[in-house]
Amino acid sequence: MQPQADGLYHVPIVQLGERLRDNFGLTIREHSHFDPVDDVHAPNSYHYHDEAIDVQDWRDDVIDGVSWKDRTSNLRNLLKGSGAEVLGPGDKGHDSHLHLAAKGGVFKLNQQQYDTLFSGGAGGKGATFAGFTP
Repeated sequence: MQPQADGLYHVPIVQLGERLRDNFGLTIREHSHFDPVDDVHAPNSYHYHDEAIDVQDWRDDVIDGVSWKDRTSNLRNLLKGSGAEVLGPGDKGHDSHLHLAAKGGVFKLNQQQYDTLFSGGAGGKGATFAGFTP
């Protein structure tokens, strides 16, 4: 994949979700490609348009001294600014998971975000996503 004219990598939501699932061992929910979308969201939710996923870290509770909740927050910090909604622990209603939404279902990743997620920079299934600030 090459950066677009805006200098960002335009990554479709399904490709991002599959990468988070297959490379990092995370659980992807609330998108028709991955599982049914529950009827629990706001009426205008991105989930109902296949423009959002929920990401859960069901790996070991602690990896390299980093809890699942901190890993989820770290991933939120890494992905800040890549979509219309990037919400996780500390954001109302998202303490147990990461919610990612993008208009048209396309996330726009900068070089650091792309390298971390798609070029092996995060450590695969042992990734803690540490070191990123919003």
